[in-house]
Amino acid sequence: RAGAALARMLSAQSPPTALFTGNGRVTLAVLRTGYRLPMVGFDDFELADLLVPGVSVVAQDPAGLGRTAAELLFRRIQGDPGPAEHVELPTRLIPRGSGELPPP
Repeated sequence: RAGAALARMLSAQSPPTALFTGNGRVTLAVLRTGYRLPMVGFDDFELADLLVPGVSVVAQDPAGLGRTAAELLFRRIQGDPGPAEHVELPTRLIPRGSGELPPP
């Protein structure tokens, strides 16, 4: 479906000049289409640095995410009746070349 959606976007009167993909599966699906636009993916994936150009990503800390979720869950299990919490964990940009491509 990602390939079909990308083909529709690229055939539009005003096609995108870059892509930001929301997760690793969509990033890989876009890469499999063969279209090469400037792209940054959300979340890192294995071999992203071995592609040419490497895939630039916004990486998150999966261990930190799991640890934080577990801590919140265990507090609830132990009876903490507090309100829902909004937790923001840090991310970092890993530039590898795909986001730095010139627009088509």
